[in-house]
Amino acid sequence: MNHLPAVADPAVGIIEIPYHGDEYRSSSFYTYPTSQGLTIDDLRNGNIPDADAKSHLETWFYFGMLCEVLGPVDQNHFLCTGTSGDRVLNTECLEKYAISWWKRLRACSAQEKKDGLSKAYSCINFVYEQLNYGRNLVKIRELLGPRFVLAIQILGSSLSYVVAKFAAQRISWHQKLPSSEMLIHWPPTNAFVDGKMLEAGWCPNEVERFKAMLSPLTQLYALGLRRPSKLKHDSCTPFECKANDVDTTTYQTAHAQQGCQCQFLTVDVDAIKRILEKDVPGIPLLEIRRKPNSALELTVVEYHPNKRYVAVSHVWSDGMGNCDQNALPQCQLTKIWDLGGHLLRDSSHMALSSDDRVNPFVLGAAHLWHAAPNILGIDKGTTTVWVDSLCVPLEGRPRKIAIRGMKNVYTKAHRVMILDSELLSVDHITKQETMLRIMTCSGWMRRLWTFQEGVYAHQRAYVYFRNTAVRIPYIVDRLMVEDSRGNFPLFSEPVIYDAYAHWLSHFRMLQESLSPYKRFENSILRTKKPDQCYLMSLVWTTVMGRTTSKEMDRPVIMASLLGLDTAEILDIPIKPLVKDTGEVVPGGPAERMRKLYEMMPRFPQSIIFQYGERFPEQGWRWAVTSCKLDASNSGTRIRLGGTPGRILLPHGLSVSFPGLVVLWQDISVIQTVPPSGSSVVTEHPFLQIGNDTVDHGTYIYIDVRSLDFAKVYANSKYGIGLLLDEAKMGGRSYEQIFDRDIQQTKELIMVSIYKEEQGTLYSRFEGHVTARRHHYPLGGWIHGCCRRAVLVDGQQGWWVG
Repeated sequence: MNHLPAVADPAVGIIEIPYHGDEYRSSSFYTYPTSQGLTIDDLRNGNIPDADAKSHLETWFYFGMLCEVLGPVDQNHFLCTGTSGDRVLNTECLEKYAISWWKRLRACSAQEKKDGLSKAYSCINFVYEQLNYGRNLVKIRELLGPRFVLAIQILGSSLSYVVAKFAAQRISWHQKLPSSEMLIHWPPTNAFVDGKMLEAGWCPNEVERFKAMLSPLTQLYALGLRRPSKLKHDSCTPFECKANDVDTTTYQTAHAQQGCQCQFLTVDVDAIKRILEKDVPGIPLLEIRRKPNSALELTVVEYHPNKRYVAVSHVWSDGMGNCDQNALPQCQLTKIWDLGGHLLRDSSHMALSSDDRVNPFVLGAAHLWHAAPNILGIDKGTTTVWVDSLCVPLEGRPRKIAIRGMKNVYTKAHRVMILDSELLSVDHITKQETMLRIMTCSGWMRRLWTFQEGVYAHQRAYVYFRNTAVRIPYIVDRLMVEDSRGNFPLFSEPVIYDAYAHWLSHFRMLQESLSPYKRFENSILRTKKPDQCYLMSLVWTTVMGRTTSKEMDRPVIMASLLGLDTAEILDIPIKPLVKDTGEVVPGGPAERMRKLYEMMPRFPQSIIFQYGERFPEQGWRWAVTSCKLDASNSGTRIRLGGTPGRILLPHGLSVSFPGLVVLWQDISVIQTVPPSGSSVVTEHPFLQIGNDTVDHGTYIYIDVRSLDFAKVYANSKYGIGLLLDEAKMGGRSYEQIFDRDIQQTKELIMVSIYKEEQGTLYSRFEGHVTARRHHYPLGGWIHGCCRRAVLVDGQQGWWVG
């Protein structure tokens, strides 16, 4: 796999993949088994000895796919002798063969090009399906082994990229991005690479995040990154990194250098409170002045429009926090003074306009403004900063005011300085390596508070590496421009795309939705501005995968990103309180989340398909109590731009979804408890919908084992509804989903209907169920047998409570 890009100083060498196959000789890819006197099932079902099956599968899937896509190849060019003396795969010349194929195909007629692309796509897709969805994929993967599965996955992804790239262009190799219709999305992660990463000290959550990438080439590239971090990930899971969590009862502020015993310097907290408690709260800043004797002097000042300062964004587990007092060690303050001062005064750290729409006049003015302190002889020994450890009081009303004002802090900052202990331990070398480190290796990227700070930083986000500071938006923009111009090697392009696309999806889309410039541009061009439901979809998707030491903070940050006033949420206590009168004041993270819902009159209706713990009260059962990733909701998210539903208590959330309505009057048998002699453990409870609803002789079985069906029956006077997420219909009609296309298990939402009024169905959320179509009745425990159900389309209105 040496056709792939490598990091500058790789932590691991090229992974050697031994080859046990023979020379590929077949006139057609699909007839290879026949040419060997075998059938496809012989290879897939284990009808021949495993060693022979492995040899044939390696030959067929690897070199067969290679020859079918790129034409005849010299197999010796793709093999070499490994360190142990065995034959191993060698893909160093893959790009040369790919370009040669492209040149040959470019000279063909339009029909020949179409046929050539179709032939290549079909072959790659066949191998892809055999390894990922085939009937015997477990046996095939077992025969090939994890290393060779990786080799096929990387080759298939690389060839798919080549085919899709050619399909999108006609003139130049680097004319366009790949055609999405011709690009086969191979799994972006691989179990073998996952294991290597975990052995190298990667967090399980970091490894899991590679599933959001578009290409498996990216994970293999990232495996070469050296990880200097000393964090322990023993308690981490694929869904949450706990290594950066802090316990406020045991937290200790760290010194900048190990063994340092310098004194702590405190700030004037009363001065900070006076600024925060004004009628119009101000922003308290800290001037750090270094005296000739190297001692530091701290002065609290208030922000004004001409005051340039650096806002610090850091992860508390790195030791720059303080839970006991607004103070930091002098060594930490010296580091902030030094690094922040460079950002304020060095011309190499000059940002352009907020959206990088720059002309020569603006550029010249920006240079002059940036150089003004030096020209005017302003004291270079003073650096003005905002850092939460010093500028946010530890308790009381001033603390709430400071938290409410954090958006202003980061949007008004001249620079936002990102300090992450792991990034500070490595050098900035190449743009793609830098971006992948930021997006996949840094604690800063995993945390919730720092995500908010990164969003508000816009174009002013600078991250420090060991040898320099780099402006993240600049790197992203340069990668995009250079990628569009074809300045990277062919098989580096998928990695480059993942490097910058990840930032765009996590930050840029949300930043542009919140940008005053974009709002002004939309008003001039009269384009539709993003509504709050669209913003919530963006916020939800990015927030649920990030961690915080205090779950109480999650709804606060979400409200801030949505442009809502966080005061009401901050006023909810961390746990329920009992007043002197005996009245109980609700509290806790779930109650703060409930308040966030109440502040939004409309909400993306696909929230009902989100997994997670829900509120128990009628009217609230549609809502999950937390926007947090865990084992129950991995892979689910609120669809971007989902239709907004209206929140109205006590009815719940108004939605419009296709599905099935089953009336109790149409069910011949209602059995809410297991029949005598039935084993609940071995026999699944089903709701059987018979053949009057779908094709004759077929049945839909609703698996309701996750629900208490007795309660469902008791809650409903009318019947039940089974709602289908339109986002998962793949362009098919709801009749097709519930008829011919329900061969595979479908996820549905079950609601109990208690009334119908003017065509709208009023219901209670019950939970997630699955449905599957069978051509014959199933045995076992059946809750009810229904010969008829009503199909309703996506215009059907529901109240889900």
